[in-house]
Amino acid sequence: MSRILQSTPSPFDPQARLLAFDELPSTNTWALGNLVGLRNGDVVWTRRQLSGRGRLDRKWCSVSNGSLTFSVVLRDKRLIPFGPNLGQLAACALLETLSEQGVDGRLKWPNDVMVGDRKIAGILVEQAGSDGDFVVGVGLNVNLSGADLAGFALDRPAISLQLATGRRVDEEGVLACLLVAFSRQVSGVMAHGLVQMRDVWERHDWLAGREVRVMGNGQVLEGRYLGIDEAGRLRIRLASGIEEECWTGDVERVLVS
Repeated sequence: MSRILQSTPSPFDPQARLLAFDELPSTNTWALGNLVGLRNGDVVWTRRQLSGRGRLDRKWCSVSNGSLTFSVVLRDKRLIPFGPNLGQLAACALLETLSEQGVDGRLKWPNDVMVGDRKIAGILVEQAGSDGDFVVGVGLNVNLSGADLAGFALDRPAISLQLATGRRVDEEGVLACLLVAFSRQVSGVMAHGLVQMRDVWERHDWLAGREVRVMGNGQVLEGRYLGIDEAGRLRIRLASGIEEECWTGDVERVLVS
């Protein structure tokens, strides 16, 4: 069951809509399957997501009224050069939204958001064709309890806004704040490039100064994390002294004995 909330305009485009569902298998999957009828800036939001997907085909667990799960449809050819960075822009918007709630977040390449050493949000960006059509899916743990998180088969520690703040949080208020912040990030990158995003990333980088292991494209790289470059790629200095840049992969801190 769905409804179009005309009273809640999308900040991305005056003609865009917020489409709210009681439940969906996946907001990204629904948006990609119905793209022909969607406009730039449309937001697909569900109260309960049954088969959420994260990066690297990971499952994103959610419960009704505990998780904020939505997808933003972006249909603008000017975004084609920044397709690989849309997840990073969404992560910066999440960081701003956490700050509004009094929570100190950090950014983990390529586009995870951390509170302390626990993950609070994940992002999945998918492109439809080559015409500048993107779907940016966001999953944010909002009012999940410790018992909720313990009931999920998670591959890494997680946290929610409720656990971080000690209080229940207004889910719709968080969504509104997050959409405005993401809209500013998207407008900023089209006007000024990646300068602002890189500055935010440098100041809130969860991996800064660490030894890391990057896994992807059939290889494993270990070395000193050097931040992100002008294109948003991860930079790493290997033990050999060679510096590499990575577009994709899974990265973790390495404990140095």
